[in-house]
Amino acid sequence: MINFLSYYLHLTRRERTGLLVIYPTGLVLMLCTWYLDERPLSDTEVAGYEYARVMMEARHAVSAVADSFPIQAKPPAARPEKQTRGEPIDINLSDTVLWQSLRGIGPVLSRRAIAYRDLLGGYVHTDQVREVYGIDSSLYKSLKNYLYVSEGFIPEKINISRAGYRQLRAHPYIEARQASAIIHYRSQHGDFYYPKQLYAIHKLDSGSILRLLPYLEFSKAPVESVPGG
Repeated sequence: MINFLSYYLHLTRRERTGLLVIYPTGLVLMLCTWYLDERPLSDTEVAGYEYARVMMEARHAVSAVADSFPIQAKPPAARPEKQTRGEPIDINLSDTVLWQSLRGIGPVLSRRAIAYRDLLGGYVHTDQVREVYGIDSSLYKSLKNYLYVSEGFIPEKINISRAGYRQLRAHPYIEARQASAIIHYRSQHGDFYYPKQLYAIHKLDSGSILRLLPYLEFSKAPVESVPGG
């Protein structure tokens, strides 16, 4: 039979050899399949098939019941209403929720406004909100009527006669070169008693000094050095 197939199908010797191996193997597999299909199942196999069938039916029943009770989506948490008019917020006491009640202020800008407030030691006027990264002039213009600083507010102060480089440099209004210049001047001339002493530091211009003054604490001047004393 193999020679017959080889003649009509033009098989090579290698292909004939492969056919000799595949043919009896396929015959054995067919006999095994027939035997498994025809032989009676054991009690263990019957119990296993029955258990699988029962579990499948139960699974379908549970799914059908669950489908009859659709899960209602949980309503989203209420966001603070964006105010367009009303009472302004105290920018030194407001938390992120109150900041986000302002139109144009979201979670990111509210956190930045508070973080910048902490770095400064508190806002002394509302214009400082414009310095928060992400709040441009147009946004600030829409916000300024809803911002205020409480009268008499005193920010956290830096003792300029005692503060080290790191404490000075941590303030947003003091650059690295200015912090070094302050310490250098202090090492040569001693404590700072008056704001006018700052004008002797070449690294500090008048604009820098004016916006920094609310955050500075000066040493108490000796009685003999008080002008006019």
